[in-house]
Amino acid sequence: MIALFEGHTSQGHLAVVHLMTGEAVSKTLLPQAPFLCGVTLSDPRWLAPWLTNVIRDLIGNGAVYLAFHGPRCEEAHDIADRVRDSVMPDAGDVVMTTWHEGESLVDYLWFLAFTAFPTRGFSAASDRYCVLDIGQAINPGFLSAVREVFVS
Repeated sequence: MIALFEGHTSQGHLAVVHLMTGEAVSKTLLPQAPFLCGVTLSDPRWLAPWLTNVIRDLIGNGAVYLAFHGPRCEEAHDIADRVRDSVMPDAGDVVMTTWHEGESLVDYLWFLAFTAFPTRGFSAASDRYCVLDIGQAINPGFLSAVREVFVS
């Protein structure tokens, strides 16, 4: 797991991280809990058991909104819902999830920055973001899309 950027932007605190497929989440690279999280699936070759562990780690470390983009993002979203339901079965507040198949990186990140809101009990997260790029190599358009949405 590699930190690509960590700091304050026009939208609040942002951590941008690359996670190689099959690699574990490092909680030291995640923002302070609670936070909203964009999961950019740049490589479709991920395995469901591995992604289940990644999502469990993200929720366990404070992700209160998970937005998915890229190949198989609907499947990833469904996995996130199952993980959420297993770790928060009777919670009044829930981790929200969305998937953004067919949208551009900029549109998906814009949604995360300006439209995604956690449930009321997690509202402290509304200015902390983590954007993950998952794949064997960093998606070439990923960082420019992050800059366009969060820095401009």
